[in-house]
Amino acid sequence: MQTRLLIGKLAHPSGGSKWVSPRLSKIGCQNIASRGYATTITQELEVNASNTPPYKTNHEISQDKLTYLKQFRDTFPNDQVTNSHIEKYISLCKDSEPSGIEIGIFYDDAYQTKPSRLVESVLADPLSDHNSSWFEELESRDRRTVNLFSFGNYSNKATNYSNYRSYKIPSPMLSEVYRPTFMKQDRNKILNMALKELNGRDLESHACSCQFLIYVTDDISKSTQSLPKFLKDNTMLTVVDNEDYTPSSSENSDDSFSQTKDIESRIMKVNSNLSYFGIKKLLDQGTSAGSLYFESLQNSNIYSFWKFLGRFSTKDSLKEWQLKKIITNISNSQSSQSDIDELYKSITSTTLPSFSNSMHSELQNIFIPDTNQFFSHKLQWWKLYLKNDNVEYELKDLFSESFMNSSIENYNFIRGRTLSEVRKEKYAEYPSETLYNPLQELKNRVINQKIGNEIQPVVYVAIISAFFYYQLPISVLSFLSYYYFEFSFNSATALALLGWVVGFNYISKVWDKFTRDWLKSLYEDVRVCLGKECIDELMKELKGRYRLEQQLALQKQQILDAIKKQ
Repeated sequence: MQTRLLIGKLAHPSGGSKWVSPRLSKIGCQNIASRGYATTITQELEVNASNTPPYKTNHEISQDKLTYLKQFRDTFPNDQVTNSHIEKYISLCKDSEPSGIEIGIFYDDAYQTKPSRLVESVLADPLSDHNSSWFEELESRDRRTVNLFSFGNYSNKATNYSNYRSYKIPSPMLSEVYRPTFMKQDRNKILNMALKELNGRDLESHACSCQFLIYVTDDISKSTQSLPKFLKDNTMLTVVDNEDYTPSSSENSDDSFSQTKDIESRIMKVNSNLSYFGIKKLLDQGTSAGSLYFESLQNSNIYSFWKFLGRFSTKDSLKEWQLKKIITNISNSQSSQSDIDELYKSITSTTLPSFSNSMHSELQNIFIPDTNQFFSHKLQWWKLYLKNDNVEYELKDLFSESFMNSSIENYNFIRGRTLSEVRKEKYAEYPSETLYNPLQELKNRVINQKIGNEIQPVVYVAIISAFFYYQLPISVLSFLSYYYFEFSFNSATALALLGWVVGFNYISKVWDKFTRDWLKSLYEDVRVCLGKECIDELMKELKGRYRLEQQLALQKQQILDAIKKQ
């Protein structure tokens, strides 16, 4: 007889609690807790269950992961390499099974001139009937173009496209149905395989459709580090193919990459010429060369390569690899929050104050002395009669050529440099920038408005006022004095000249006072622009970029944490 005893903790009237054994009732051959106590336990379990976070199914977890990956793709659209992995991962996660996958093979530049037999060794099927015809075409293929090998009935002729050649061959390695058993890691999720041999120059455009790439070289010292970024990042395996020492393998040997966690350092040594030699012997001599054929396959380590292809022609393995690449790439491109903070502090405490000092130095040592000299030497009061309308144009020419030009250029330079230094997320989509230079705006306002509206009218008013208030009345008075009041000619002339002198003196005082006040106001406007508007505008843009960088770094870290956790 089996007895289940439920132990409970009941409240005591004194405020404490004590452990008690519930009353047992015997029903049939079993003892169970009384109904009242069982109800209490059931209610407690229901309360605890209600506080338990809901369990997510694998499908829900997968959908969450896809949501985060799509968020990364939308936020960092310029990260073409990582987004390529994301697109491939998303395609593998779709409910519908993909019709097949492409695996790319490309060669070291120096190795392209040497006849690697890796493709022939992988695809050959010398034990089947009617294989020699398509194998011969495989041998004689054009190695200067892109060749795509997919499973199908042999049609005696490759199909030529604009930028590649397509071969339909009945190689069992390419078929999810006929693939050898030792290559099938998970029979429920294996996929058809197409092998794309990448030759020529434009490798990246052809490699975009491949789930991963295999890099073939004859020099073990060469690595993928010197390859273009896209090729390097999509290369899963480096094959060293030469006639040096090669480990042996067989159908029953272990998968050498089953426990490999480092996705960047998969290297395999094969001797494709040895396996090709065995294949040719079997095709030429028949079953008498059977032993030689199998020995060449084992000693060339081609079985390891087949197992590698079998392992990574399943959805789960490909999804795992693509996700690892995504995580690695995002981690490597992640900006440090402390680095962003330190850079921001450096710019605000060093770069901007230094730039402000240089602008004020130009104002005090160059702009003010040069402008004062121009007004005192080339715009003296008496030259107003000579230049008149040209005063406006001379001043516009002056300020167009020498209005704080170094500071205007340095502002644009400092603005661009500081914003680019803070811009750590080079793959993010940043809002379009509109250049606004307060000093340039002040210069334009002085040239286009202040000179014409403030200076030129004073020139006209001063000359006209002197003439009508002093020169003309006194000249008329001298004329009347000469004709009607018997003034001598010399006296009348002296009186007329006095009127003109008084008028000139009036113009001189008005012009000197006006230019002194106008220049003082101009210099003050420039000083305020340098000390406040320019620095405020730089700080405004810098703070905006700083906050954006913080947001992008945080968003990327959240995405990274989420897909790792999932």
